[in-house]
Amino acid sequence: MDIRNDNKLTALPNGLVGEMSGLRKLYIKKCNLTFLPLQMEQLTEITSCTIIHNKIESFHVDILQWKKLNELVLHHNKIKAYNEKSLWSHPTLTYLDISYNIAIKVPSPEIKIFMPFLTMLAFSNNDVEITNKFDTTHFPMLVDLYLNGNTFATFPDVSLRETLQFLGVSRSKLKRFP
Repeated sequence: MDIRNDNKLTALPNGLVGEMSGLRKLYIKKCNLTFLPLQMEQLTEITSCTIIHNKIESFHVDILQWKKLNELVLHHNKIKAYNEKSLWSHPTLTYLDISYNIAIKVPSPEIKIFMPFLTMLAFSNNDVEITNKFDTTHFPMLVDLYLNGNTFATFPDVSLRETLQFLGVSRSKLKRFP
């Protein structure tokens, strides 16, 4: 499904989940989408979900039910609340971009982060303080890490030096590099 530049689109039809259970790719760009239908988890064939430049405020989808998910892109929305546990422990996700969601919360300490196949993480320009540790224990395959426009207490761990090729930390109030 590919929807672009539809200013009249504020919600997806409730029947979408039941009628399109075989949907593999969802792409919605520059609409006025404010929320998603209930039970999005039933779209179990999803491999790529891109919802960008919309007005989504919450993403409470249990993406762990999307066992084939490879790419999740939710940048330039208004997401403040989401299903932390499913997002930060997805076993097949390789590409995650949740940038430009001002005030999106970082995972709480009780959420165990482990993303074994994640190679690209963009968490830029959310204007939040990041207290989580970025290391190979949590992200063993990470190649690209973008944390620009946030503040963080701990610089990404030296263990990432073997895999990390790109690191974005501008506008993060860093005073020195380790």
